Amino acid sequence: MEWGEPKRIQALRDDFGVSELQLPENYRCPPLVIELANALIEKNLNRSAGKKPLKAVKQGESGDIVRVFRFNSVDEEAGWIAQDISQRSAEERKNCVVLSRTKKLLDLVGRKLEESGVSVYYAARKNEFKSAPLRMLHAILRLVNSTEDKQSLARLSKAFYELEGISIELAPVLSRASADAKDLLRSWLDEVKRREVLEEETRRLLEIGIKPLLNSLNYRDFADKLLKWAEACQQTARPDENAFNEFEEEREVWNMLLAEITKKFEGEDMNLYQLLHELDLTSKTPPKPPEAIPCFTIHASKGMEFGHVYLMGLVEDQLPSWAAVKKGNKSLEMQEERRNCFVAITRAQESLTLTFSAQVFGWSKQPSRFLGEMGIEL
Repeated sequence: MEWGEPKRIQALRDDFGVSELQLPENYRCPPLVIELANALIEKNLNRSAGKKPLKAVKQGESGDIVRVFRFNSVDEEAGWIAQDISQRSAEERKNCVVLSRTKKLLDLVGRKLEESGVSVYYAARKNEFKSAPLRMLHAILRLVNSTEDKQSLARLSKAFYELEGISIELAPVLSRASADAKDLLRSWLDEVKRREVLEEETRRLLEIGIKPLLNSLNYRDFADKLLKWAEACQQTARPDENAFNEFEEEREVWNMLLAEITKKFEGEDMNLYQLLHELDLTSKTPPKPPEAIPCFTIHASKGMEFGHVYLMGLVEDQLPSWAAVKKGNKSLEMQEERRNCFVAITRAQESLTLTFSAQVFGWSKQPSRFLGEMGIEL
């Protein structure tokens, strides 16, 4: 259950006697979109008592503010959306988004967009780095910060094996650390240095390049050295051909995050603990290229706004979900799905396009009940 849910809010009222200030004025959406949103969300039975409907502040506009289209198949639906977006001006395309309840539908429309020559951006939150060099860097920094972190030790060994083909078993490292009263990272480094097959550049990184990090927690200097080493490694064959998947974009993400986090601390020296804490809270997903069309799940779009919103897959078992349909129209699951639809349509600043199909991935589907609840006649 999320904090914004009615039960949470009611619990706050009951436990603390809090007062409530409503802000129903909506400056984002055209009046017609607000009208649909209010008609939809008032069907939820467990809304807070006295909840005011949204009030459109934006002036009414002419033109196709809300469009609704029915297709025979979801393939046809996705193809039409791609064609409609691709035919817009470059300036308009910058303000388009495709929303869906599920990633599977977004993958389909994304392929259609790319076939039309339009690049696509998927907003999937990435909590951990994927490329071996960035995983290795992150694991080393975590081990310096938390010297007994066995999970980071395992991650380090795995990433190092993918890059160098040298397997460092955890048991000898743990035994060495215990016997010599050393932390896990230093014991791991001792094990690595004993390997005669270690390449000279790698040995230099792990014997000399890492010293500023170990001695004075200078993570910036070490990160620069490790990323340069990884770039050189990329020019030669690696034991795991996938070791450098996403490396280029993740290196850019690392530099971007470092700059953003540093700016957040307003020029103060940011220690390693603070850096790692901020990294844990931040998605490792690269920023959207300016020309790419975002294809987001409804959940990922919360808090955002777009000029032209395409909401696809408005059929039963998709939006609302199969689980909500099974539980029934008065269920909490259905009310959550209704809120999801409300969120989706209120992302629109200029226009809203709603689409649905008679067949989705080979299965016959009925139009979403939410279309009727919005007052849309089919």
